[in-house]
Amino acid sequence: MSGEKRKIVLDTSVILNFSERVATKREDIQTFLFDKFEVYSTPMVIEEATRASINILVQSFIQNGIKIIRPDYNKLDFDLFCEMSVTLDEGEVEVITCCMNSGYASSLDDLAAIKFGRKHGIINFGTIVLLKYAHDNGVINSPEARVMISEMRNNGAYFKDMKDLDFDEYYKKYLK
Repeated sequence: MSGEKRKIVLDTSVILNFSERVATKREDIQTFLFDKFEVYSTPMVIEEATRASINILVQSFIQNGIKIIRPDYNKLDFDLFCEMSVTLDEGEVEVITCCMNSGYASSLDDLAAIKFGRKHGIINFGTIVLLKYAHDNGVINSPEARVMISEMRNNGAYFKDMKDLDFDEYYKKYLK
């Protein structure tokens, strides 16, 4: 990714993971995210994230560079909207709709939402992919990434268990 920043639309879990669920290198990872990506989120996702947490870290993360993008449901096929609405939550529906309308990448962690997006040509940069990208750019090292994932998991995030895998092996096994 060189030149123009890739545009991504964050879902609730990613906002919570990079704001309140992680302490290790929090500022570094947030700075990296805003330096490398043009970051958006939707009104419903912002509402979900702020409702899920009264933590000032969430508010600060949102205010530090997340732009609001609104879904245009008029551009979306009604049957497709119904299909999404049955299996995904409102925030995920907004994120995917915005990505379909704009061509931006998504930043989702929910497997059903990721699969639905992929089926419709949406590239996804979930929490682990963003950590991998930060790792590959020297912002964090493998032990720090592992600690960050543990912190997120201990604070409510769900990721597959790393067991004895190092960060690179985990990425290759579950995300490549």
